[in-house]
Amino acid sequence: MEDIIKKEISLNYDLDIITIELIRDFIGTLFHVKTHDKDYVFKLYQEDTEIDVLNIVNILDYLQDFDIHTPKIYKTTSKSLLINIYNRPGVLMEYVKGREINKVKGKELILNSYRKLKSAMKDYQGHIPHLGFDFYVGRYLNHLKSIQYNKERIKELYDIGQSLFNQVSQLEKGFMHGDFHTGNMILSEDKKLFLLDFDACSDLSLYIDLTIIFDQTNFNHFNKEDVYKTKNVLAQIEDLKDVSLKSLMAFIPLRHYELIATINHARGSNDINHDFYDEQYHWIKSFYKTWQALFNKVI
Repeated sequence: MEDIIKKEISLNYDLDIITIELIRDFIGTLFHVKTHDKDYVFKLYQEDTEIDVLNIVNILDYLQDFDIHTPKIYKTTSKSLLINIYNRPGVLMEYVKGREINKVKGKELILNSYRKLKSAMKDYQGHIPHLGFDFYVGRYLNHLKSIQYNKERIKELYDIGQSLFNQVSQLEKGFMHGDFHTGNMILSEDKKLFLLDFDACSDLSLYIDLTIIFDQTNFNHFNKEDVYKTKNVLAQIEDLKDVSLKSLMAFIPLRHYELIATINHARGSNDINHDFYDEQYHWIKSFYKTWQALFNKVI
């Protein structure tokens, strides 16, 4: 496979490749491509990807004209942003050397990048992917049905998901990165913060990215105190002073639905046992009850 990819990249981008090495093969397949004078990253999406690849690459290309750091997208010799290998879309990007940023020490740098992204996308005229209830909740519930998970719990998760999504939908609409965490940020050697992996971007709300990056909860172990900590952290951010914290925090469990569904789709299997889904059911239900109590309203 790597020989085929090497050949296709060489042909489409007119590059003399020395080596091509697999970085990871999960959700998308990433390769480190080396030539005599430059390093690149090549991302090959799955054939049955749910990701709106073309519009995401167009957004990344658009952002090159602004004071925000994202990997440069390289066009082919025929001026295309994508190539196709065995019905899998692929994109060649700049290779950024650096390290993951610490979100406590790098808080202001992260907020700066968020503000620049928000500003740049304000006047974007292209298509922004729309990800709604089916994406954030429906896919997970469909998966639970496919593995014959407890029907009553699926119904509960549907009702909770609907309530949470309705609350999130009250937020001001706008572009969001959608996976705005430190694993998708690289602090380069010259101290520039690069934002990576826009695959979950959408028009749901421009404020949700700050909820994702400053969420204090643990994905696998629920602790009520973590919910309170998250509220306190978000309340201190100037950008959110006029934004409903209730609506912002409603996104946190929705991210659980979404991430598990995305991971399961990437794996293409149902090899996770029911114990994990039981744990997530209790996590989501516990968060929901705490969230209701925190904002003094039972729905």
